[in-house]
This record gives sequence, C-alpha cells and structure tokens, in this order.
Amino acid sequence: MKYVICLKQVPDTKEIQQDEETGSLIRDSAGSIPNLDDHRALEACLQAREKTKGNIKAITMGPKQARASLRNALSLGVDEAYHMMDNKFSGADVLATAYTLALGIKKIGLPDIVFCGKQSIDGDTGQVAAELAEILGCSHVYYVSEIVDINSDEIIVISNMGSYIDKIKVKLPAVLSIDNESFTPRVSSFRDKMMAQKKTIEILTLDDLVDNDENNFGYKGSPTRVKKMFAPKITRNAKILTNNTSQNVDFLLEKLVEWEELL
Repeated sequence: MKYVICLKQVPDTKEIQQDEETGSLIRDSAGSIPNLDDHRALEACLQAREKTKGNIKAITMGPKQARASLRNALSLGVDEAYHMMDNKFSGADVLATAYTLALGIKKIGLPDIVFCGKQSIDGDTGQVAAELAEILGCSHVYYVSEIVDINSDEIIVISNMGSYIDKIKVKLPAVLSIDNESFTPRVSSFRDKMMAQKKTIEILTLDDLVDNDENNFGYKGSPTRVKKMFAPKITRNAKILTNNTSQNVDFLLEKLVEWEELL
C-alpha cells in the first residue's frame, strides 16, 4: 500500500505579519509551529501502514521553515519527504493550495490513500482535503475518527459528524480528512529525531510540475483575496461573581434593570 500525508507548518500567531498590498500572510519572516491537526492525520497514516505494510511519503508546501514538519514525520517512520518550495507558490488561497498539492502528489506518485488534517490554524477553512480529492479524482471522507478495516481495494472508516456517527466504506484511492479529537499522536525518540536530520528531503519547484504556468499558482492563481486582517478590539470587561447564589442573582437582576433603562 502507498500512502501520502499532507503536512503544514503554520505561522506562530504571536508573530504574524501581513503583506499590505496582497493581504497574504508573510510566512518567511514569521516564527512557525506545526499544524496541530496534522499530527493526528500523521498518526492515522502510521496506523494504516501498521495494518497493511507499505510506504509513506510526506509532502508540504511553504517556505524553508515548513521543513520542520517533514523532519518530525521522518523521525516517526515516514519513508520519504517532499518540500514544495517556490516563490511562485506564495500567497496561495485554499484552491490554489489544493491544486499545487495535487500536482505535487501526482509528481511523486498517486497513492492509495492521502491523509490530511481537519484544518490549519492559519486559514481555518477545512477545505483543502475535499478540493484535493476533487482535483485528484478520488473518494473523500471527512471527520474520520477510526479505521475499521483496510485492504488494497477499499477502506472502512468511522466518520464522526458530531450529531451522528457514520460507518463508511469507500473504494481506493481516497483522501481522508482526520477528526481533530481522534488518533492520539505518538512521540519520536531523541535518537530518531537526530537520525531524521540526516535524511534527504526532495525539493519540488514549479518547473517540476506538469503545469508550470505561474498564473495558476500562488497569489496569481487564487480566486479569493484577503481584504483586511486585524486583531479584534476588546471593549467589554468581565466580572466574576464570587458571592452566594442568592446574592449573585440579586446583582444580575439589578444589572438587567439598569440595561433595560438604558434601552
């Protein structure tokens, strides 16, 4: 069986900056952290390989900092790592990102299953997996919380839709988006982390892809634009009520009367 895990290194929200002209995040100069949901997707991928044996390839798109997620994946037993890094990929929205990743996956070899995290903490759209499946022509299952059975032709999974649970059988190849409360991630040893630093990471640029028209990638290839980003202003003050229930109720009633008079 052949697997691909999509990983993302996201900007540290404490150090985030914005390009004033394009509205895009400035990732090169920002600190970065691994996208948390991707850890669970990686764990799901590792568990799938334990059931079937096979090969796992990790792929990411982004500036040089994105390599940290690949190193972590290699330390946990991923076989190969690929870094899609080109200035022409910068500023990509969700659709351009999915398109770029899809071409990268085709370049390294279409697998039986592509694993994705539920969403990234910087974009927070949760759309890449579904769009990736559409571009690749694969089945897609969202909110996967358990792998029930898997073979070379199909996979049976549990999808946690919140208000109900689905048991779904899909033909392969497929793209799975992993629930962010399932598949507790494992931790690599210090020795494995050190060994991962010596492993090869292959770089993929626009010239390596079957479509190398730069108008289809990055900011130029993105149909959506960020108009403005800003930190919300906190205009309300919270008060913690520490008295007994009766006193707290009296206080709230007084406040309700005051607010009613203001209205």
